[in-house]
Amino acid sequence: GGDFTSKYDMWLPGKLTLSAMAFLSRYGMVTYDFTYRNLGSAKYMLPGDNSNAALADVTDLNKQYFGGQYRHSVGLEVRPLDWLTLRTGYSHTSCGIKMADLNPKDTKSRTEYSASGMILDYTLPRNYQTASAGIGFRFGSLALDLAYVYSARNESVYPYPALPSSGLESVTGGSMKDTR
Repeated sequence: GGDFTSKYDMWLPGKLTLSAMAFLSRYGMVTYDFTYRNLGSAKYMLPGDNSNAALADVTDLNKQYFGGQYRHSVGLEVRPLDWLTLRTGYSHTSCGIKMADLNPKDTKSRTEYSASGMILDYTLPRNYQTASAGIGFRFGSLALDLAYVYSARNESVYPYPALPSSGLESVTGGSMKDTR
């Protein structure tokens, strides 16, 4: 047997970001960012095929299974002394999956499927979170900044392909949590 290769181009939609910042006098600031992306509007095309005709059914499936993805980020920077800055932040990114078949939050309407297909496994993201802390020192033209970032992601891992209506059907997957 030979190798199976599938080449396609995937166009992801842009992101819309709204930001706000409030100054805490001369002592620092608080920031908030909200980002939205509609993953359901992604398009799949064969290389050189700008008409999207060959993979239009895959693009339509994408609209059915994926929707809005949201990210909320908040940050705080405080400068208690002229030479010292303290920073902290938090970010949460949601899952863009909207179908109950693929979304483990809705366990009552989720269905188990028979396994079939060529893909050995796949992972669906559920949410991503990061927390950070930092400290900065300023002495004239010399600056030193140190930071720590903690990230955690929740995912569902499936041993077989995912999309029931595509003929590639799945069994219910397990959960995985990865922290760094």
